[in-house]
Amino acid sequence: MITRQHLALAIMCTLLISSTFLPFDPTVLAAALGGTCAGAILPDFQMKKPKRFGLLTCAWLVAQFSKKICVPAICSSYSRILPGAPHTGDKSLTHSLPGVSLIFITIAGIALVPVLLIRDGAVLSLSCVFLAGVILGLALHLAEDLCTRKGISPLFPFSSCSLSGSIRPCNGADRRIARFQAQHGSVLGVFLALHATGILPIPLLREMCLPALCVLLGWMIYRSDVTLGGSQPPADYTRAAATVPRAMPVHVAP
Repeated sequence: MITRQHLALAIMCTLLISSTFLPFDPTVLAAALGGTCAGAILPDFQMKKPKRFGLLTCAWLVAQFSKKICVPAICSSYSRILPGAPHTGDKSLTHSLPGVSLIFITIAGIALVPVLLIRDGAVLSLSCVFLAGVILGLALHLAEDLCTRKGISPLFPFSSCSLSGSIRPCNGADRRIARFQAQHGSVLGVFLALHATGILPIPLLREMCLPALCVLLGWMIYRSDVTLGGSQPPADYTRAAATVPRAMPVHVAP
């Protein structure tokens, strides 16, 4: 998906979780939203710089952090355990479970520096909320991108398998992403209304929150026709190989 679609879904999912699991505190909410938005952008290190300065410029700066720091750290880690390190421009580096795990480790190492220097409980709590948001954003990015035609490579570089759907994010005729956003927004509105009116107790809302989020993401994946590929050669490859005539043996006269 493109940046604004990632951010829209990430913000709604964060608000859904924050409204039931976190205390109403603008600072805590800002830390959670900041972490989730950063996590939703970091894998797209190939993002092009916007022509005009705006909100997308901030997203591009986050992507540059991933390009300059996270991707080199990922390649350095792979070079220690693999015969040949992947190319630094390979999109699969950050669209895989090992890739996002290494991104999180890099971000966590940087985010915990002020905690060690300041040694304050409030700073530690905000850092933990921010890092939890980063985990959520990275997970949402993978879940959303596997619904698209480009898909993800979940075990790259240890496996060539891929997961991809049928959505083209820039195709205006395909309204599925807009429907997913409307569904997320509707569920968020219901939870906020229940929380504000007190019709349901908070413990019950907490029990309903994560299953509701899983249903939303599961329905999104289901409606995107996600398929597994890359682990086997193409179907026509075997057929083509079978039809290629074998070379005639060459006899050399003595």
